[in-house]
Amino acid sequence: MREISRRVIDLKIYQGGIKRWITRYDANLYRCNRCKGFFTPTGYPRGSRYGRALIGWCIYLNVRYGINLSRICSIVAETFGIPIRVQAMYRFKAIVARHYADRYASVLREIVMGRALYVDETPVNLWKSKGYVWVFATVHAVYFFYKDSREGSFLPDMLTGFNGVLISDFFTAYDALDMPQQRCLIHLMRDLNDDLLKHPFDAELKRLGQMFSSVLRRVVETIDRFGLKKRHLRKHKAVADRFCRWAIETEFHSEVSKKYQRRVDKYREKLFTFLQHDGIAWNNNNAEHAMKCFARYRRFADGRMTRKSVQDYLVILSICQTCEYQGRSFLAELIGEGESLAASLDHAFYGSAEMRRRTAASAHD
Repeated sequence: MREISRRVIDLKIYQGGIKRWITRYDANLYRCNRCKGFFTPTGYPRGSRYGRALIGWCIYLNVRYGINLSRICSIVAETFGIPIRVQAMYRFKAIVARHYADRYASVLREIVMGRALYVDETPVNLWKSKGYVWVFATVHAVYFFYKDSREGSFLPDMLTGFNGVLISDFFTAYDALDMPQQRCLIHLMRDLNDDLLKHPFDAELKRLGQMFSSVLRRVVETIDRFGLKKRHLRKHKAVADRFCRWAIETEFHSEVSKKYQRRVDKYREKLFTFLQHDGIAWNNNNAEHAMKCFARYRRFADGRMTRKSVQDYLVILSICQTCEYQGRSFLAELIGEGESLAASLDHAFYGSAEMRRRTAASAHD
């Protein structure tokens, strides 16, 4: 038996600010009389020399504010005098993602049980390949995930049990889904405006845009006054149907107008679904807002991510955005009490925390 000592470098986060917090653990190294192996008391820190609050703070800066890991290393070194290698940061991210695996799966279950699901996708360049990041969102939860391609054949299985309305853009992968759908009318209006700028003298296209904007303007005025309530919105159903019939039956001559005629004909049953439901939006802003958070990360990490690193990031980002949508602090979630990240990091780095004993006074700055 001999005495051993170890220091754990951490942060103390409290209402008034953040400060460095270094804890020294003193213990004895024992030897088993039977197997002759050496062991330390349960609770003596093993593995990382960094504490859970420091790890949570680094992940918070990376995911919540989009600061890359190398810059976080510089920030921590300059602010707290704590040197951390980038390789350790990647390990932090993997451990936090593994801790939230069950919570991540429960977010998907919560979304599938809802009455409205917003979906979007965006490309991402990995180190040696290319893939796509998808997002499912509601007003209370966000679920990001990675796929190697933009093909949507996985969607029926993934959305098994969903009985609500799917809100999306006009990507054809959603066409095969057998469920009520609402196409984003902002996308349609944006496309019309772009084509009007390119074809300013196309009278047919101008007329089509005016008719559509007239219908949508009245609907939005009702929404602004009464909210997304079908008892107020269904009065616009007849006007919306008349617009669709007019767009489909009118004989257009310009190719760009015929393009929109075919789109209205194809998606006629999916343009004004929200008029017949409570709480269903007429746009896909919820998913697009969530996707902007990943786009911010992609700006500095595009082409340098591996499949594993982007999957770990998406797990944590899902928890971060879900906290934001629910009005909760992501930082508090990371370093919170009870059955939280603290227990996971203790187990990963130190072993069971049940018998931890701090036998030396804490030194702090």
